[in-house]
Amino acid sequence: MTEFMFWFASSLAGLQDDSVRKLREVRLAARDMGIPEVAILTRIDEACPEVGKDIQNVYKSKHLKKKIEEVSGVLGFQPECIFPVKNYHSEIDTSDDADTLILSALTRMIESGEDFVNNL
Repeated sequence: MTEFMFWFASSLAGLQDDSVRKLREVRLAARDMGIPEVAILTRIDEACPEVGKDIQNVYKSKHLKKKIEEVSGVLGFQPECIFPVKNYHSEIDTSDDADTLILSALTRMIESGEDFVNNL
């Protein structure tokens, strides 16, 4: 089983100290049991106007890089285990670029889970 945590890219700063402490405790307990850690950074289009205009800018965005570093620093996830994704909330049609981010995150989650199960 992979530990999943979801974060809104725009709301990490709003977490209470007690919530951060509890989240870190859960992450550390899971890590100590060997459970892979994965965090999903959502609503990246709302957090970064550059990405909101063109989702292909996701890995070029200095703002999102800072958000990933913030999640890493506050909660202790390795940056390579934090996956940015765009939520579908009001769109009628899907987007290949948004789907690529979601599928990439899902693929990494599945691979982490498979590695964990295979190593038991």
